[in-house]
Amino acid sequence: TVWHAMVAFGQAGPGKLVLAQGTGGVSVFALSLAKAMGAEFAITSSSDKKLAKAREMGADYAVNYHDRADWGTALLEATGGRGADVVVDTIGFGEFEQTLLATGVEGRIGTLGALSGSPQDPANFDQGAILGKNITIKGITSGHRGMFEDCLEAMATHRVETLVESEFAFDDAKAAYAHLESGAHMGKVMIRVGD
Repeated sequence: TVWHAMVAFGQAGPGKLVLAQGTGGVSVFALSLAKAMGAEFAITSSSDKKLAKAREMGADYAVNYHDRADWGTALLEATGGRGADVVVDTIGFGEFEQTLLATGVEGRIGTLGALSGSPQDPANFDQGAILGKNITIKGITSGHRGMFEDCLEAMATHRVETLVESEFAFDDAKAAYAHLESGAHMGKVMIRVGD
């Protein structure tokens, strides 16, 4: 999914600025992959501790959206008005005005999540930013086998690893889902099946 949004569609690579929202598994994997491929990276979170960890992992820009509800403007300020070339949009239409604001001219938004609501939420944003910046938006679910193979090859070449924040035994799956739902994690939450 990240490869589809960020590389196959978004064309991320050296000289590009990638934005991902939040510090869950998708965004943290996007950070690791983007940095390995030579791109700059911006990330948002409500936790300064998670943003500090993201910076340790290579994030070039980090915005706390609790401190700055106008996080799109904060990213523009930090980048000197440039904005993101590629957005791995995990929050969906509930915050799409900020996503559009944070996106640069000719930017590409791969929208794949709805952390700010639900995928059924209606769009409620001004079309002007899309037209004015010539932004391309694509809905992303996953990708085809070729994308998966390309992603695995890039991971092997660049030695990209997935950040696993915590592991749970299969018998503790309920606790794992509760931990995931709490939003306290950064990266992936793993449930081990068998030995």
